Amino acid sequence: MREGAWGLLLGAWLCACGEGDGGGEGALPVDSAGPWSQEAVLDYSKQFAVGTPQSVGLDEGGNLWLLDGARVGVLRPGDSQPTWTSGVGQAGKGFRSSVVCGGGAGRAYVGYLAEDLEQPRRDDLDDPVFLEGDLDVVRLRPDGGVALEQHLVIRNTNDPHYDEDRSVLTCVRVARGAFRGELYLGTNHGVTRVRGLDYNAHRHPVFKNASGSLRIGYTYAVGLAQDGDVLVGNEWKVGIVTPPASLGDWDDLAKVPWKLDTYVEALGSQEDMDLWRGFVQTKDGAYWLGSAKYGVWRLTPSPRAYERLEGLPTQRIRALAATPDGALLVGTEDRGLWRRAPDGTLARVEGVAGERVLQLMVDDGLRPAMVLALTEQGLTVLRVR
Repeated sequence: MREGAWGLLLGAWLCACGEGDGGGEGALPVDSAGPWSQEAVLDYSKQFAVGTPQSVGLDEGGNLWLLDGARVGVLRPGDSQPTWTSGVGQAGKGFRSSVVCGGGAGRAYVGYLAEDLEQPRRDDLDDPVFLEGDLDVVRLRPDGGVALEQHLVIRNTNDPHYDEDRSVLTCVRVARGAFRGELYLGTNHGVTRVRGLDYNAHRHPVFKNASGSLRIGYTYAVGLAQDGDVLVGNEWKVGIVTPPASLGDWDDLAKVPWKLDTYVEALGSQEDMDLWRGFVQTKDGAYWLGSAKYGVWRLTPSPRAYERLEGLPTQRIRALAATPDGALLVGTEDRGLWRRAPDGTLARVEGVAGERVLQLMVDDGLRPAMVLALTEQGLTVLRVR
């Protein structure tokens, strides 16, 4: 399941931060407050000169990772501003970065975009096309800079001749439980599970259209349920799956069937795109879906039912997040960040500047949880109990 050659061997000059497979050396204890401010709302762009990155993430050591085009920044606990490094890994080869996701202490994963292949199968496993896009694993240096650890060449686990997962669109790190430190990547072709430097690609809810062609869709919506189930939403369908202990079984539908594999009938036929951009479960057990075009919907798996969330100022949803206090955060494309309280009331979140929410990330391994709310105007961190 490991693909591609080893990247730069970093040796002793890297920090001794562990392997990033959950609770390793340097990892913060689960349910600790962590090293950052516990203020309810704090503008990190102003407080720490973070600027306006395109993506953010936290690793298990509490380091804040920032992605801005070809630059990767790290704000370490105690720093007054981030340290930036340019041209690492795929960025130095001209590929366009997409997202950053924290891993183990001192480790992060940077996703890239690459054109879909009209013919994804290649007879030659050394074809350079396999090196396009995918995922860089990077490490924090003692001076605060960033170095490449390895480029993960993500191929089809069942047949490495297929280069299907080429663009990383979103990523989620597991912050607690047995799989702490693992990642789930939403890609142009499904969901890839990453454990350290190993992976399994991929699984996806699919259907056949009237002409018999498979429809898979880009996977922008990946979330975690309260019990650790993985929530998946692509352009057409949604799915729920319980992750198996064995990484090799992730894509085995016979051993690990979908708990839910469906589409939202309330929005039309199966062949109509629903454009899912968020899929989360709140503390009360309710499942929520956010669409780039059709607003927020509450999903009841059994008996199947759908209910639109009314009262939002826009139906253009960019991200969703569930917080430990039972609330649902709704990041919109054009009306800022909103909060649905456990009692059902809706209100805009005060103190979060910006109208376009780029990302919502919750680290619920910390108490209070850290919610990273990224907009076009910068990064605000909420601490939620």
